[in-house]
Amino acid sequence: MASLRNKGIKRRRKSTLGRQKIEIKKIENEDARHVSFSKRRTGLFTKASDLATLCGSDLAVLVFSPAGNPFSFGSPTFNSVADRFLAAGFDGSKPGPQRTGWVQALSVQCMELSRQIQEAGARKVALVERVRAAEESNSIGSWLDEVNELSLEQLDLLKGSLYQLCTAVHGRIAQLLRRQELSGPYKGEKFHLTVEFRGSA
Repeated sequence: MASLRNKGIKRRRKSTLGRQKIEIKKIENEDARHVSFSKRRTGLFTKASDLATLCGSDLAVLVFSPAGNPFSFGSPTFNSVADRFLAAGFDGSKPGPQRTGWVQALSVQCMELSRQIQEAGARKVALVERVRAAEESNSIGSWLDEVNELSLEQLDLLKGSLYQLCTAVHGRIAQLLRRQELSGPYKGEKFHLTVEFRGSA
């Protein structure tokens, strides 16, 4: 550097200001606006092509010039991507066949779930009623209240029915115990069961 100064050679300065950041706003000059649109449209399509090539994406780009002229780019083609987009029902104006099928399937599932919930609720109510009725019928207090209101003849009939019930219960218990002796955990053990029904002589 010192030798250059000594020889009287002056360094040349740049004639331009270099690349500067441009404020993003509408270009007022019409000619400049058209030139900028042409350059940036080319850059946009180049970036879209790079994206499709690098990522294997299907894409479509549509722009209108300030004069209203359309320019498009698509990979593989603009029309194929646009048709695929509209068929999927993403345009927002009307549902496509695929979207309509999804909505119908979801509606059917929702109706089926509602029906199952209603049936489950009805079964729950029925079970609660059956349990309540069973508890009331098996209540010792209710049996005693009914017995206290029976006449002598009714009590005699009830005694005979109870005797038959005890006999049937005795037979069933004996049958189960015999099975336990043969194959159950109590195999080899002897069981004796005595059921007595004491009635008035």
